[in-house]
Amino acid sequence: MSHLKSTAVPGAPPVPVFMQGMTALEFQALVVALSSGHAAPAPAASGSTDTTVQKCWTVNYPTLLKLTNCTSETDLAPVWHALATGPKKEERAILQAALSDQARSPNASTTTSLTVSKELHIIVHLMFWSGDPDNLDAGLHPFRTAYTSTAKTSADLAHLQTYDQLAADGNLALQDICTFQHVLKYEWPTSYLQLDTNLKLYHNLLVAMLKASHPYTLAYTLFLNVWNSISVQLGETFGNDRNKPAQFLRSVQLLTSIYWQSINSLNAMEAREYPAPNFEQLLNSLRVQSWIPPVLPGAPFIMPSRTPPPVGPAPAPAPAPAPAHAPALASPACTSVANPSPIAE
Repeated sequence: MSHLKSTAVPGAPPVPVFMQGMTALEFQALVVALSSGHAAPAPAASGSTDTTVQKCWTVNYPTLLKLTNCTSETDLAPVWHALATGPKKEERAILQAALSDQARSPNASTTTSLTVSKELHIIVHLMFWSGDPDNLDAGLHPFRTAYTSTAKTSADLAHLQTYDQLAADGNLALQDICTFQHVLKYEWPTSYLQLDTNLKLYHNLLVAMLKASHPYTLAYTLFLNVWNSISVQLGETFGNDRNKPAQFLRSVQLLTSIYWQSINSLNAMEAREYPAPNFEQLLNSLRVQSWIPPVLPGAPFIMPSRTPPPVGPAPAPAPAPAPAHAPALASPACTSVANPSPIAE
């Protein structure tokens, strides 16, 4: 602090007026006097992330810790730090980048990347529970990671980029919104391969959003390990009926919805002790044929099981009576044809 003395140094910038004539000890006493007027801590460095999430999400911070089963910010998954420090209206892109990195990791359940739609990225606002178990378009459950091919994933990403550009420019019309809702609609799984991919994509989402020691992540990972060990038997089980994959996914979704609903109603301490869903028991009930398929909330695309056509000639139908005002005519011979794929609706 000796350079703050009044002695001018050639070539040095001029000393401020309030510092002229002050010695180093006098300037130090001035700093102490000014700083003693408040007890606020010094601001953290700009690159520090110790309290970033807590500062950005002051209101939702306790809810975030409760849902993710964390005691402090350091226990959170990296995606939450990226969401807190990232720019506004970029949550979908940040979550998409985190899921793409998770799909490329060696510990990923599947290498297929999940497309983060406008409906899926709502979970970054801590909406893990939709409030209605029949609402499959909201919440954190396996129906949010419906099966899709790689080609459709690339096309969906291109559509979402166009959607974001139109929304940012203010040129998004109602017709555009309906169009994007149509092209981003996924079908529920109807085969074992689709169901297997669906469940593993959901595991990638869990690993990106929750920590590895979360009770729900541990229970689902154990379930997926048993699932992989009996893949041959499961392929035969789900190959007999195309309704079973979506119905089994519905059972997983119901257990998940009940879990998040219970977590929302508990405090932080009770939420850490609440047991995770028993997915392994659900899988065992399927293996011993005691599983009861649940009702799907609106499934127009799932057709009833096809019944084979009747063997042998069908009995000829009785001739219809002729109208009273018309003379009786000889009806030609009729042949009955059975519909091989009836639609109940």
